Formats: sequence, structure tokens, C-alpha cells
Amino acid sequence: MSVLVELCLLLNITEANVGIGLSGREGNQAVLASDFALAQFSFLERLLLVHGRWSYIRSCKFVRYFFYKNFAFTLCQLMYAFHSGFSAQVLIALSVYREVALICSICCLVIESLLC
Repeated sequence: MSVLVELCLLLNITEANVGIGLSGREGNQAVLASDFALAQFSFLERLLLVHGRWSYIRSCKFVRYFFYKNFAFTLCQLMYAFHSGFSAQVLIALSVYREVALICSICCLVIESLLC
């Protein structure tokens, strides 16, 4: 029975995004297959709070860059539409738009890393 439980734990840990193993009387197989090893179950709270906060901060930065990039491109399109008299002429071709979006995202990441 315990071999079956250990096998299920190992499969769950290897399939998860982040595996956390607890070392104890059952053996160290879960610890060896995990990303993080804990000696006590009470240490799990701090691990979840710290990594959860870091994940939240990364998600907030991503959303902020996404809105900033789309606002910048939309503002450029709107200004060009006023300039061209709303003639439906395209300011940036779709292939160029993809390249500019990538460059803008990289520049925003570099600027943010320099400021923090």
C-alpha cells in the first residue's frame, strides 16, 4: 500500500509546475523528485507566501507592459488617422507591427530592470 502511495506522490510531483517534497519517515523519494524540499510541514506557509508574492509581482509587471505597449501603439495609430484624414491607410504593416511589439517589450523589460 505504501509503495502505491509513494508512486502516486512521485507522479504528482513530476507532473506539477512546482514540486514540494516533505522529508519524513516514508523515505526521501518525494524529496529527490521535487523542486523544493521541506523538513516540516509548517515551512510550507512561508514558501507559498514568498513565491506567491513573487508570482503576483511578475504577473502585475506583465499586465502593465501589455497595457503600456497597446496604449502606445493605439495612440500612434490614432494620431496617424488624424494626420491622414481617416483615409483607412495603414501606418504600420502587420509584419512590422510584430517586430516593433517585440522590440518595445524588450525595451520595457530592460528599463524596468534598470529602475528597480
